[in-house]
Amino acid sequence: DTYVRAQAAAADARGWRVAVLNMRSCGGSPVTSPRFFSARRGSTDDVRAAAAWIRQRWRPPTLAAIGWSNSGTIVCNALAEQASKTGEARLDAACCLAAPLDMPLSSRNFERPWHRNVYDRSIGGGVAGGST
Repeated sequence: DTYVRAQAAAADARGWRVAVLNMRSCGGSPVTSPRFFSARRGSTDDVRAAAAWIRQRWRPPTLAAIGWSNSGTIVCNALAEQASKTGEARLDAACCLAAPLDMPLSSRNFERPWHRNVYDRSIGGGVAGGST
Protein backbone atom coordinates (compact mmCIF):
# COMPACT_ATOMS: atom_id res chain seq x y z
CA ASP A 1 0.00 0.00 0.00
CA THR A 2 1.19 3.49 -0.81
CA TYR A 3 0.81 4.83 2.74
CA VAL A 4 2.85 1.95 4.16
CA ARG A 5 5.66 2.56 1.66
CA ALA A 6 5.61 6.30 2.39
CA GLN A 7 5.77 5.72 6.16
CA ALA A 8 8.61 3.21 5.75
CA ALA A 9 10.55 5.63 3.52
CA ALA A 10 10.08 8.45 6.06
CA ALA A 11 11.33 6.24 8.90
CA ASP A 12 14.28 5.05 6.81
CA ALA A 13 15.18 8.67 5.97
CA ARG A 14 15.44 9.29 9.73
CA GLY A 15 17.89 6.43 10.07
CA TRP A 16 15.45 3.92 11.57
CA ARG A 17 15.59 0.29 10.60
CA VAL A 18 12.34 -0.70 8.90
CA ALA A 19 10.57 -4.01 8.31
CA VAL A 20 7.11 -4.45 6.81
CA LEU A 21 4.84 -7.36 7.63
CA ASN A 22 2.24 -8.06 4.96
CA MET A 23 -0.63 -9.87 6.59
CA ARG A 24 -1.82 -13.08 4.95
CA SER A 25 -3.25 -12.42 1.47
CA CYS A 26 -2.67 -8.65 1.81
CA GLY A 27 -0.23 -6.36 0.04
CA GLY A 28 -0.03 -8.63 -2.96
CA SER A 29 1.29 -11.54 -0.90
CA PRO A 30 0.12 -14.99 -1.96
CA VAL A 31 -2.00 -17.20 0.26
CA THR A 32 0.39 -19.96 1.34
CA SER A 33 -1.28 -21.21 4.51
CA PRO A 34 -4.68 -22.58 5.50
CA ARG A 35 -5.45 -19.46 7.56
CA PHE A 36 -6.47 -16.10 6.07
CA PHE A 37 -5.96 -12.59 7.36
CA SER A 38 -8.26 -11.62 10.22
CA ALA A 39 -8.16 -8.23 11.89
CA ARG A 40 -10.61 -9.22 14.59
CA ARG A 41 -9.30 -12.65 15.54
CA GLY A 42 -5.91 -14.15 14.96
CA SER A 43 -3.00 -12.57 13.15
CA THR A 44 -1.40 -11.44 16.41
CA ASP A 45 0.78 -14.54 16.36
CA ASP A 46 2.16 -13.31 13.02
CA VAL A 47 3.07 -9.99 14.68
CA ARG A 48 4.77 -11.84 17.55
CA ALA A 49 6.66 -14.09 15.11
CA ALA A 50 7.88 -11.04 13.18
CA ALA A 51 8.87 -9.26 16.40
CA ALA A 52 10.81 -12.30 17.61
CA TRP A 53 12.58 -12.63 14.23
CA ILE A 54 13.54 -8.93 14.25
CA ARG A 55 14.83 -9.12 17.82
CA GLN A 56 16.90 -12.23 17.09
CA ARG A 57 18.26 -10.93 13.78
CA TRP A 58 18.80 -7.20 14.38
CA ARG A 59 18.86 -7.00 18.21
CA PRO A 60 17.23 -3.53 18.36
CA PRO A 61 17.32 -1.67 21.67
CA THR A 62 13.68 -0.69 21.10
CA LEU A 63 11.08 -2.35 18.89
CA ALA A 64 8.03 -0.35 17.81
CA ALA A 65 5.14 -1.23 15.52
CA ILE A 66 2.90 0.96 13.42
CA GLY A 67 -0.44 -0.40 12.26
CA TRP A 68 -2.71 1.26 9.73
CA SER A 69 -6.42 0.51 9.44
CA ASN A 70 -7.11 -3.18 10.15
CA SER A 71 -3.43 -3.70 10.90
CA GLY A 72 -3.84 -1.06 13.60
CA THR A 73 -6.48 -3.26 15.18
CA ILE A 74 -4.08 -6.20 15.03
CA VAL A 75 -1.32 -4.15 16.69
CA CYS A 76 -3.76 -3.07 19.43
CA ASN A 77 -4.75 -6.71 19.98
CA ALA A 78 -1.09 -7.79 20.06
CA LEU A 79 -0.37 -5.17 22.73
CA ALA A 80 -3.36 -6.28 24.80
CA GLU A 81 -2.30 -9.93 24.57
CA GLN A 82 1.34 -9.30 25.41
CA ALA A 83 0.42 -8.31 28.96
CA SER A 84 0.39 -12.05 29.68
CA LYS A 85 3.41 -12.94 27.50
CA THR A 86 7.15 -12.64 27.94
CA GLY A 87 10.16 -13.04 25.70
CA GLU A 88 11.47 -11.75 22.41
CA ALA A 89 8.06 -11.31 20.80
CA ARG A 90 7.19 -8.24 22.88
CA LEU A 91 6.74 -4.75 21.42
CA ASP A 92 8.19 -1.80 23.33
CA ALA A 93 5.98 0.81 21.66
CA ALA A 94 3.26 1.06 19.05
CA CYS A 95 1.15 3.48 17.08
CA CYS A 96 -2.25 2.51 15.69
CA LEU A 97 -3.62 4.76 12.94
CA ALA A 98 -7.20 4.80 11.64
CA ALA A 99 -7.89 1.50 13.37
CA PRO A 100 -11.50 0.26 13.41
CA LEU A 101 -11.73 -0.57 17.11
CA ASP A 102 -15.35 -1.72 16.91
CA MET A 103 -15.07 -4.47 14.30
CA PRO A 104 -18.77 -5.52 14.26
CA LEU A 105 -19.83 -1.90 13.66
CA SER A 106 -17.18 -1.47 10.98
CA SER A 107 -18.28 -4.69 9.34
CA ARG A 108 -21.88 -3.48 9.19
CA ASN A 109 -20.64 -0.26 7.59
CA PHE A 110 -18.93 -2.30 4.87
CA GLU A 111 -22.29 -3.89 4.04
CA ARG A 112 -23.56 -0.56 2.73
CA PRO A 113 -23.80 -0.48 -1.10
CA TRP A 114 -20.83 1.79 -1.87
CA HIS A 115 -18.46 -0.05 0.44
CA ARG A 116 -19.72 -3.42 -0.74
CA ASN A 117 -19.06 -2.52 -4.38
CA VAL A 118 -15.62 -1.01 -3.76
CA TYR A 119 -14.07 -2.98 -0.90
CA ASP A 120 -15.57 -6.41 -1.55
CA ARG A 121 -14.25 -6.37 -5.11
CA SER A 122 -10.83 -5.15 -4.03
CA ILE A 123 -10.45 -7.54 -1.10
CA GLY A 124 -12.11 -10.46 -2.86
CA GLY A 125 -10.01 -9.94 -5.97
CA GLY A 126 -6.82 -10.07 -3.89
CA VAL A 127 -7.84 -13.31 -2.23
CA ALA A 128 -8.88 -14.83 -5.56
CA GLY A 129 -5.52 -13.99 -7.12
CA GLY A 130 -6.41 -10.64 -8.63
CA SER A 131 -9.49 -11.60 -10.60
CA THR A 132 -12.84 -9.94 -9.96
